[in-house]
Amino acid sequence: MAAALFSWIVMCILTSRPITTAHYGVNFDGTHIYHLQWDSVMHSLYTNNEKWFRATQVIQSIVAVLTIPLASAVCSKAVVTFVQQHSQRNLSLRQAITLADRGWTDPAMYLKLVFGGFKQYGSRLLIIAILLNILGTDLPSYRDSQTLMIPGGIISPLQSFFMTTKTIKTPTFATTVPFTTDILDQFTNSVDSNLITVMARSAMAAQGNHSPQGRLWTGKAIKCSESLDKSNFVPLPLNCLMPTMTFGNMSLLPDPFLAELPSGYSTGLVQQYSLRINSTARRDIIDESEFPINCDTLPGAFYVKYAGRNPSLFTTSGWDNWSFVACIPTNLTQSPWRPVRSRQDFTEELYLNISLIPDRPVHMSETPEKQGGFFKISVDTTAGYFELPNYMNGQQPGPLLDKDPMEHCGGACTDQAFRKAHGPSNSEVPRRAVREDSSVITNSSLSLEKRPNRGPLLTTTLALFGSGSFIAERMTRPKAFTYPNRTREEARRGPNNGACVGQVPFLGLLHSRLDYPQNDNMLDPCLTNQVQTHDYEQRQLATYVRSMYWNTEDGYKGGRIANAFTSAAFLANEAWLQYTTKTKTWSVSYDHGADTAVPAMSQTGIVTVSVLMGLFLASLAALAVYSARSPRWADQLDAFAMLRIGASLAGDVQFRAAADVRRIRALDRLPGWIGDATGGEGALGELALGGPGLLDGQRKFAAYVVDGDDRVKV
Repeated sequence: MAAALFSWIVMCILTSRPITTAHYGVNFDGTHIYHLQWDSVMHSLYTNNEKWFRATQVIQSIVAVLTIPLASAVCSKAVVTFVQQHSQRNLSLRQAITLADRGWTDPAMYLKLVFGGFKQYGSRLLIIAILLNILGTDLPSYRDSQTLMIPGGIISPLQSFFMTTKTIKTPTFATTVPFTTDILDQFTNSVDSNLITVMARSAMAAQGNHSPQGRLWTGKAIKCSESLDKSNFVPLPLNCLMPTMTFGNMSLLPDPFLAELPSGYSTGLVQQYSLRINSTARRDIIDESEFPINCDTLPGAFYVKYAGRNPSLFTTSGWDNWSFVACIPTNLTQSPWRPVRSRQDFTEELYLNISLIPDRPVHMSETPEKQGGFFKISVDTTAGYFELPNYMNGQQPGPLLDKDPMEHCGGACTDQAFRKAHGPSNSEVPRRAVREDSSVITNSSLSLEKRPNRGPLLTTTLALFGSGSFIAERMTRPKAFTYPNRTREEARRGPNNGACVGQVPFLGLLHSRLDYPQNDNMLDPCLTNQVQTHDYEQRQLATYVRSMYWNTEDGYKGGRIANAFTSAAFLANEAWLQYTTKTKTWSVSYDHGADTAVPAMSQTGIVTVSVLMGLFLASLAALAVYSARSPRWADQLDAFAMLRIGASLAGDVQFRAAADVRRIRALDRLPGWIGDATGGEGALGELALGGPGLLDGQRKFAAYVVDGDDRVKV
């Protein structure tokens, strides 16, 4: 019984925690050895725990094998006490023989008792023994056409049914990835020498809609079979067809966002958090009355205006003149970002006034009144922290947190922050103003280039339309891109004629979801080495401006343009995280663990088996106490005991062949209990079947003795 209890208790403990340590997972409580990161010592704890598991399985197997002889031995000893009890005067000889034959182990006896034979064969002790037998016996069973000895009663099969073995990950060594970005780092000695704009512009030129984006995450699982893009006849989202995440369908991804670590990065057994930023763009067509008035005079606003004219009016030129105005009517000397780890949301708005007067329509579907218009680009940005994928959350990124992630940090989480959050509540921290630049040029992009912590839309706008942009360079330095002294024939015969010499930023992001370029855009996929005249340069600029409001895939609807601005904002945020701070203080720890086999059982299974096992062991212990509480006239009701009983019944039961024992009525008529034939009279009692006296432990009875010659005497 002790072995059964020990193995079961240990197995129950192993389902929830190891024997050798406090838990299966990690714990950074400062007292556990895992905090010291001792690889060999830590993993040895779980190796030793597996030894406990295997040892417990062996003990359970031994207990299962010993159940039959143990239960039968206890019941056999209890039978002797049972038949000598004064309360059993109604016990028949047949019932005593059934107990002597250990009828509780005979399935045929079960049928006799069920079908009307209880009065003839049954007794209270037999029923108790049968119940014990059903609870604890092992019977042969069959699995996969091979005979196996598995538990066949109730307890052991239930153990096998409820308990399974699973493989889990256990701690080995916590490795730290240092120098990732904490948003507070961006406000500590942050300096921007316009490199972020240049980095974003370069990324917009190099990236296309099929370029793999390792830092592009989705907050929800992607279900590729739920929708179908009937226009392109491909499953959506597009990345279902791609090995990695791409920009092609940013607007269709479920909760896309930027995080510094690669998409899907798992911290294993450690709970960790990371900064995430989601910027989503919208494009709306607005009325002229909604365009900001006097944007060029608003303090701190972004404003640029470009215009050009093609005086040649060649039929191949396509455009007579064009103009482009971009405005962000906000005081941009103040950063939209806040130095807090709690969730923050802000919106930036860019207004565009585009006008193209055609020499002739480029497309038959186009009409002059459709050439240009007033547009508003809105970018909604949400930033905060999220839980990185790990074993505890199903290897899925957690939701955006409203508060500082360190408030969610439990025992499996280590402090990742070097810097402390500002103020008692993140929500109370005001926005931080951006430093003024000593060389401010009113109403020019130059006044904003060196301001740190710009919003993603402002960085995108500076990259596309500010100083150093494609359009600004050609407008401010036109002679650098024209070759007036070079004839077409000379250029055609020159080296590398037609070779690609550069890419225009943003155009690759305007491609279709399948990354098809705009088929009538002379700048896509690249700028070529050929004759550059003033007319040709103006055609390039007009084509570039036109791409800001018309797209090959969806025309004037603006869906692809909004998707492109969303992608550009992603690249702007990525450049901001990469460069702004020189000291990154956020760290991420991970431990992918080692495989360890452990038992698994539901609470229902533990309670059910525990109750049945308790009932079995309690009953077995009660029978053992019952059989040992007084001296017995025989150790067991074995063959010798029955031989002695039979000797006293020579006149009633002769030694003859018995074709059907059930028909011998004397067995039902004769008593089966053992008493004192003297009725308690005299100095020496006599054992007798049906004796009237009670067997008393204080009274002496006639017994066999052995003399020195080994001869038995009475």
